[in-house]
Amino acid sequence: DTELVRNICRWVRQAVQIPFFAKLTPNVTNIVDIAKAAHEGGADGVTATNTVSGLMGLKADGTPWPGIGRGKRTTYGGVS
Repeated sequence: DTELVRNICRWVRQAVQIPFFAKLTPNVTNIVDIAKAAHEGGADGVTATNTVSGLMGLKADGTPWPGIGRGKRTTYGGVS
């Protein structure tokens, strides 16, 4: 919600005298509009890294890593 991001950044800008970055999720279809709203609200920059879902424990050759236990299963997890 661009309007929400803009308003929150305005509130932060009014409250602090130091530079601040808006932390945005990368899990959106169009981050450009949200980043522009943060800038318009007074953010000095944005960071677009959050927990990104991915398949963890898979090596390039397809074998699980680390191989813990008998099943040596690959699982979904997040990378921050």
